[in-house]
Amino acid sequence: MHKPTKVEVRLNRDIGKIIYDRKLIENGDKILIGLSGGKDSWTLCYFLNEFRKKAPIDFEVHVCTLDVYYDDNQKNLLRQGVASLGLEYSIYDNQILEVIKDKKREGSSHCSFCARLRRAYLYEAAQKFGCNKVALGHHLDDAIETYVMNIFYQGRTIGMPAKLKATNVEGVELIRPLLLCKEGDIVKFVGEKEFPIVKCNCEDTVKTDVRRQYVKEFLSKLEEENEGVKQTILTSMQNVVADHIF
Repeated sequence: MHKPTKVEVRLNRDIGKIIYDRKLIENGDKILIGLSGGKDSWTLCYFLNEFRKKAPIDFEVHVCTLDVYYDDNQKNLLRQGVASLGLEYSIYDNQILEVIKDKKREGSSHCSFCARLRRAYLYEAAQKFGCNKVALGHHLDDAIETYVMNIFYQGRTIGMPAKLKATNVEGVELIRPLLLCKEGDIVKFVGEKEFPIVKCNCEDTVKTDVRRQYVKEFLSKLEEENEGVKQTILTSMQNVVADHIF
């Protein structure tokens, strides 16, 4: 019988809490998980599959990878990993690279533009496979970093909601079940499970994602000097006093 480790118990608790509190999954849902092959999306696949087995409601899971930047060996690793979980899997064709080449503005973030296109294609895939929800693997640190980046670089007080209705796509909702999970816990968990980690082969990632790396390092240093500051930022994201915003 499988005995969960301490980190697995913590992740199970955090994921279960946000699913319950925000009603992320409901009876009859069919959920499309966007699998990139990184630590976060593997963690998402594992826990949603476990919840599916024991939840008091019925829901389905379909795993989908957008065919961007992967070689044949990486695709085989992804297929094998999903097969080991016993989940349905598809690799979805798209025109992301062509659109980036044709539409990306000079000086804009390659990663941000690519992420928006990926989400649009995942919504398209969800409709094709009859899914009403798309699940992404953004975790607590992602949410805090994005919130701070939007303040620093975009002049906007906006973050990552746990649940969001898709715009321009009928009947599809975005959910983020890992949003209370710490990145460090996910790193430990994936190390224990030895999932086949597949990294993005895009050479532009290192060149253009400088701002996020800076904010990540900035917040990490801030947390070292002021333990609990990340939790305080998270609390502030959920405690907006609209009448006192300029």
